[in-house]
Amino acid sequence: MKQFSKQQIFWIGWFVFFVINILQAAFLELHFDEAYYWLYSRNLDWGYFDHPPLVAVLIFAGTKLFGGYLGVRFFFVLLSSVSFILLWDMVKPYRSLPLIYWLMVFSISLWIPYTFFAVPDGPLFFFTILFLWLYQKYLKKRSWGIVLAIAVATAGLIYSKYHGFLLLFFVFLSNWKLIKEREAWVLVFLTLILLVPHFLWQFENQFPTFRYHLVDSHQTGYKIDVTINYVLGAILLTGPFLGWLFLYSAFKYQSADSWERALKFVFAGVFLFFFIVTFGGDIELHWTLIAYIPMFILAYAFIVQNERWQKLVKKLGTIGFFVFLFVRIYLIVGASSSPIKAIRNMTGWKQEMTMLKDEAGERPVVFSESYQKASLYAFYANRPGTTYCLLSGFYKYSQFDFYTTENDIQGKDILFVSMDSTLMKDNVRQLEGNLKNWYVRDIPAFNSYSKLEIDADTSLFLLENKVLKVPQITLYNPYSRVVELEKNTDLQTHLQLFIRGKEKWELVSQADLDNLKIEPGETISVKNIRFNLPDSLSGGTHHIYLGVQNGPFLPVHSIVQFDLHLN
Repeated sequence: MKQFSKQQIFWIGWFVFFVINILQAAFLELHFDEAYYWLYSRNLDWGYFDHPPLVAVLIFAGTKLFGGYLGVRFFFVLLSSVSFILLWDMVKPYRSLPLIYWLMVFSISLWIPYTFFAVPDGPLFFFTILFLWLYQKYLKKRSWGIVLAIAVATAGLIYSKYHGFLLLFFVFLSNWKLIKEREAWVLVFLTLILLVPHFLWQFENQFPTFRYHLVDSHQTGYKIDVTINYVLGAILLTGPFLGWLFLYSAFKYQSADSWERALKFVFAGVFLFFFIVTFGGDIELHWTLIAYIPMFILAYAFIVQNERWQKLVKKLGTIGFFVFLFVRIYLIVGASSSPIKAIRNMTGWKQEMTMLKDEAGERPVVFSESYQKASLYAFYANRPGTTYCLLSGFYKYSQFDFYTTENDIQGKDILFVSMDSTLMKDNVRQLEGNLKNWYVRDIPAFNSYSKLEIDADTSLFLLENKVLKVPQITLYNPYSRVVELEKNTDLQTHLQLFIRGKEKWELVSQADLDNLKIEPGETISVKNIRFNLPDSLSGGTHHIYLGVQNGPFLPVHSIVQFDLHLN
């Protein structure tokens, strides 16, 4: 029987890897995040609300070559395929064991989606590997060609996702003498030049991405279960079969030079950084993605020195490969009938959105409180320019707030879609889908002002006999168009007090607003507002939000919050 060479084994493994990813990319329905980033690609820019622009560029390029799901994901599959060639080049000098290499690659749970999903983590993964590959060469021989290549890789990191800053920080921390090297300073200068367009976009738009990630996102206070889930999740995402071995091996391996010291710092530093972050709020487990690359290199270097661990990798890695292969095939062909809701919800959205498209006809569609569903509708209905999402003060802003869609559909008849039946008490129709119940309402002459800014001095609020007296609020119009409150009789406007419940708004009281017309850039005052508090509002302290509600839409974003003390 013919024996395959080590080089042949590597390329057979690579071919299997590529075929699995290209097939899943072509046939698995889009995740809602991918649809959201697809919308990015319909409006190319140097930045976006949530992320830098590279994800949009890759999707845009892919859709010029192919249609459907494959077009959206093609360049992400291509980048991941190149990534594992570079990764092999880094680990091969320890010992050339391609079978062990591929069994380890296929065993890491977290890597699976980011080898084909069209999300920012895909290019982040590629540029992390490229940066480490180039840094290894830089340590061996300083050359201006390597410096230029590292500058491009560094810019690619930041244009992918800001987590790239962590990689740069911990690499520098592992070798702070870089600060004395002329080449390092040139590298920084070249990188900053490449990043100028993105930083200008941030400046022109008042740094929305930085504010979102550093101030507005995931600030929920400490919950012990977040920390516990983070620790357990790190082990599970490393791999249910071999994750424990990889983490143990990476910690156990003794670094011998500046290159391996950098790997240790990035691996341990990123995991420790996000462990600390859990004490300040919620966290997404995949944020540690860049730590898994140096972990893999260190674990491989340790395992190939030990025959016993290699045998374990062959046994458990083979089992893991077929388990994950089954799961990936199942997601394509059988997920819609899965008894597990989380799996069932990963597919079937095309049918749901087709139902909504048939209901809407040619009208624009406005979704309430779900940029995910709005993005899926825009993709499957192929209507990126007439699909909009109204988010409330309960929710973060989204990229929808940067599009011109809201202005473009003013005055048009629209279909309003919600998954909350309590929003629409009149003229509402229920559509029963396989995944969701949808509540829809026809709204003629759409009029909205989701960016209207409301402010008030809460120290002047006065409570007397269950009546809250508000001396004055101000309303600022940031639009380039006139905002008219109560313009549409179907969209009555109210000032509302509400409490944030576990999942929904809980209305406390409301007061009518007279017809108001606010010119672009104008701030107006509304005075002497009275809110009658219901007897059902219990004694104690309630954290209250004050907002402006427009018909069935949830209140606009508001910074007015205060504590109400009732005896």
